[in-house]
Amino acid sequence: MTILTTCSLLSALSLLLPLALGQDTAPIVNLGYAKYQGAFASNISAFRGVRFAAPPVGSLRWREPQFPEAKPDVQNATAFGPACLQATPGLAATNPYTGVNGSKVEFGLEVNSSASNLTSEDWLFLSVYTPGLLDPENVTEHLPVVVWIHGGGYVAGSESFFTGGDLVRESGGEIIAVTIQYRLGLFGFLAGQAVKDGGILNSGLLDQQFALQWINTHSSSSPKISKFGGDPSRVTIWGESAGAGSVLQQQIYNDVVDSANCSSSEDSLECLRQVDATRLGNINSVLSAAGFYGTYVFVPVIDGTFITQPATEALRQRKFNAKTLLAVTNTNEGRLFVNASTTDTVVVSDYLSELFPRLSPENVEAVSLLYSNLGSSIDQVTAIMNDAIFVCPTYYLLEAFHDHAFKGQFAIPPALHAEDVFYYFPSIQGVNYTNPDFGKAFSESFTAFVSTQDPNDTFEPTITPAWNQYASDGCGTEMLFNRTEEGEPFIQEFATSTSLLERCAFWSTVGLLLDLKLKNGTGLDTVNHASLQADSGILRITGPMLCEWYLGPRDRQDYNAGLDVSNGGGNKSLNDGPTPTFIIQLALIEFSSSQEEFRLYLVKEDERDRRTLKHLMAFLLLCVGVLSVFVPSHRVYAATPTVDLGYATYQGAYSANISQFLGIRYAAPPVESLRWKEPQPPSVTRAIQDATQQPPACLQAPGGRAPTNPYPDLEERAANVDQEDCLFLNVYTPGLLDAAASDEDGLPVIVYIHGGGYVSGHVALVDDLLRESGNGIVAVSIQYRLGMFGFLAGQAVKDGGALNAGLLDQQFALKWVQEHISKFGGDPRRVTIWGKSAGAGSVLQQVIANGGATFPPLFRGAITSSTFLPSQYAYNDDIPEFWYSEVLKRTRHVEDSSAANTLDCLRGVDVATLEGINTELSLSAFYGSYVWVPVVDGTFIVQRPLLSTSLGRVNGEMFMAVTNTNEGIGFVDQTKADTVVVSDYLKELFPKLSQHNVDVATSLYEPLGAPITQVNAIMTDTIFVCPSYYLVGAFYGRSYKGQFAVPPATHASDSVYIFPQGTTPPYTNKDFQKAFSESFTAFITSLDPSDTFEPTIAPSWARYHDLFSGGRTEMLFNRTESGEPWLEPFQTSNSLSKRCLFWSTVGHETGQ
Repeated sequence: MTILTTCSLLSALSLLLPLALGQDTAPIVNLGYAKYQGAFASNISAFRGVRFAAPPVGSLRWREPQFPEAKPDVQNATAFGPACLQATPGLAATNPYTGVNGSKVEFGLEVNSSASNLTSEDWLFLSVYTPGLLDPENVTEHLPVVVWIHGGGYVAGSESFFTGGDLVRESGGEIIAVTIQYRLGLFGFLAGQAVKDGGILNSGLLDQQFALQWINTHSSSSPKISKFGGDPSRVTIWGESAGAGSVLQQQIYNDVVDSANCSSSEDSLECLRQVDATRLGNINSVLSAAGFYGTYVFVPVIDGTFITQPATEALRQRKFNAKTLLAVTNTNEGRLFVNASTTDTVVVSDYLSELFPRLSPENVEAVSLLYSNLGSSIDQVTAIMNDAIFVCPTYYLLEAFHDHAFKGQFAIPPALHAEDVFYYFPSIQGVNYTNPDFGKAFSESFTAFVSTQDPNDTFEPTITPAWNQYASDGCGTEMLFNRTEEGEPFIQEFATSTSLLERCAFWSTVGLLLDLKLKNGTGLDTVNHASLQADSGILRITGPMLCEWYLGPRDRQDYNAGLDVSNGGGNKSLNDGPTPTFIIQLALIEFSSSQEEFRLYLVKEDERDRRTLKHLMAFLLLCVGVLSVFVPSHRVYAATPTVDLGYATYQGAYSANISQFLGIRYAAPPVESLRWKEPQPPSVTRAIQDATQQPPACLQAPGGRAPTNPYPDLEERAANVDQEDCLFLNVYTPGLLDAAASDEDGLPVIVYIHGGGYVSGHVALVDDLLRESGNGIVAVSIQYRLGMFGFLAGQAVKDGGALNAGLLDQQFALKWVQEHISKFGGDPRRVTIWGKSAGAGSVLQQVIANGGATFPPLFRGAITSSTFLPSQYAYNDDIPEFWYSEVLKRTRHVEDSSAANTLDCLRGVDVATLEGINTELSLSAFYGSYVWVPVVDGTFIVQRPLLSTSLGRVNGEMFMAVTNTNEGIGFVDQTKADTVVVSDYLKELFPKLSQHNVDVATSLYEPLGAPITQVNAIMTDTIFVCPSYYLVGAFYGRSYKGQFAVPPATHASDSVYIFPQGTTPPYTNKDFQKAFSESFTAFITSLDPSDTFEPTIAPSWARYHDLFSGGRTEMLFNRTESGEPWLEPFQTSNSLSKRCLFWSTVGHETGQ
């Protein structure tokens, strides 16, 4: 069966399926924006054609999906929504995009405007299938959910091809099934700079994400899938072909523009939006068919936001969503995608050049050799398609999930692409092999995984042996599903073929752009292209030749042998040298087709040292001069930037035009004798350090949850230990870093300090800031000691250790930045510090540190997002001393009367015990407050923060603060709305507030509404908002103030607009998001939030003077009721000023 006839058959079946389903009753579900009436048959409730997004037509063509509009009437959900416009894969004998460097391609094809019968682009629908007769008002059990994403090469397919009821039945009625549609072809995957600038890339993928959001949240109401009896916390996504998985996109865009007669338009994308759907549909078909046989023109691209890097690199770095994986491939995936009519004429090298137009001649030659032992030419090209496009990407996924995955292979002849689909969707058509035991064993492995993440946990016994998790060390086993020649089921485990893994290792490696230089044996500047020849199955490189390359930590374990280093200076281990560069003299590389392995012979003085290398084919390609290669389906961005910090050399990663160094150690591990001591410099390490993985987080604890304050008797709780050795930071720099290049004019630097109430959090992902600044800054994100480990206080800590250890860690990191950031292209003279919540509180502490006279200066600018200033008592106040004594009680050291000795005793307590105490005491605090916070220590923090700000004793030149309208709501127990007493709440929040001031505060907040509204406002004002104004005033005339008011405007709700990390914020207006986020990056760059690197809709910011004396203009960020951005300057409220003035006068009682 060919691809085309398969699609035709499925299309016909999709029309017949609804007729075959009898309707016994009509369940109705209310989704908020509409009510849908489904059908009930065969003990399954089916809701077909449920709209999950607005029609992507007109101005929404090539835009992000939008919420559907509300419908008052009950909507019919008994028939599938219309399928997206279909197209074919490429059918051409040659690739039309093999023009040099994107030169104009002439198709010689005419667009027939009447050829398409497209009537609508309204395609964004899904269907939901639930077991039994759904009663949405009486759902008692929420079941696991599977979301099926159809395949079809991103140009064909529909959710109507697949009946989710099959999956429900195969699970024994134990799951909910959802099938979705998304924009296809030109409508879903048109790419190019014009689409990036004026629309959205990968709109088809964003449709899928929007459908998943529909399942989980969709709006402020309960998750939609829960109304169907589904559990949104147990969702599995499943796809086949393109549902499970582009070069020269600009040229393709140009061809679309030309075909639509929009080439002369100033705004070509807007012109395309005006072209009628019928003509675009025909262009879609023509260009799709013009692609090289078996390939697809309209596919996902790396867009820098939703898809931030090539898939192979994201998997290599283990950057993915989900926890476990089940992957199944067919034995002959690629056969349908190779033109069988060319069996007698196909030339492997020519085929490779057509399939991958940017594959270098050296790589074409290497691949041809690699596949030469697999049979005839047609067998070889079929294997290339099989491996490169389908099978190897599956193994890359398995490697990324690192022992949390299962792998199966479907081998029932002919085992072509998607042949297995019919065995778990039998309603589509009959199957080739009708053994019921086999069908049940195969299909129920999938539904078991959906239910419990374990394919062994089927709802009834099957003949399948126990699945083992796939080992990521290259020794994995998978489950084979086949039949014997006699027709019996043949299901058993088998080991993955070594030769297949070697081929996949090659395809993975050609996605790397490595820093490589070739040198001959005498002169280090001459490139030596060694001769390459094949002789009786042996591949020889004649030299001698020297090959220089960089190795990561895992590679060093494989290659660590006696080597001829540098200029022949004797034998050294790779771990001994101070430099990341090693030069190996190469004598011979041998490939044995009979043994299916590679061997490398290294010359060591007069003897030959044989070492088998895991990825020798990659090494071979590097040594013959391959400097730039192509990874299938994506552009190449990967490389290995390296920087020498003196005490260690770190090797990072490069993707999406950003060099990132993750987990750089900036201080020695604060353990044992260094626990509660000032941070110390890290020790010198000679070996190259891997900087491609996020570092371990510092030990975490929760916020307070107790109903009263002070402190009750406590029960012990189990520890949840992260790691005490956590003083690491990340650095992100634009472009591919060349640390050796000298650049006196470095970029501005932002140092981001994470929040989390001083008890939780970790290094933030701040690479979004580089993109928002037009790659005009260097970003650093730091970690610091948290909770009891960072903020234990008391006289004993003063005498025998260091108070405010977490703040000292931050200062130590800032000193590190001053010393080392120039090596990353940053300017140490132009550093801005920024934090959110407790990170913003940390910024406040660094601003007032050393009485505002830190020398030499560590930063010039400071930004706070939701400044956090809880009660900050003197280190020897009775409250910090109380907590210190509570720690001693729980470690049974209270009998030791020597203050210095008690701290030494605590240093000897195991970390798990201390972390348990850390968590226990944190939970005991009054609701929304924190035990472990900074104190006034008399040296680093010399006085209460409000005293420092009132006197203007601050570090830094300029300041910017942004608060959210409803900061405090999340820190107040909303379950007490009917019982809370404002005066009682004040006494719990501030135990030392006098009765007189309790009465004054109570009367001050009484006009604000109900008691719960008053206490929300008290928390908002005292802990978050007023401290921001005190800081703004301290920088009188040198500061800016903004307010984020987009509902719900709760604490930290603005963060997603600055650090989207691939997620979509609740308010999706791009003009708003750009104006908001670029205000911050503009301040980082020039200390002026109005000086954005590109125009935005934000008015000009005015400098803020003082909360109490005038000059109180701040910037509002909100939206109108109709959804338009609402940005305008406004004056700070007089009533808020009055409340903040009161709190500023009682700081000696609130501890602020």
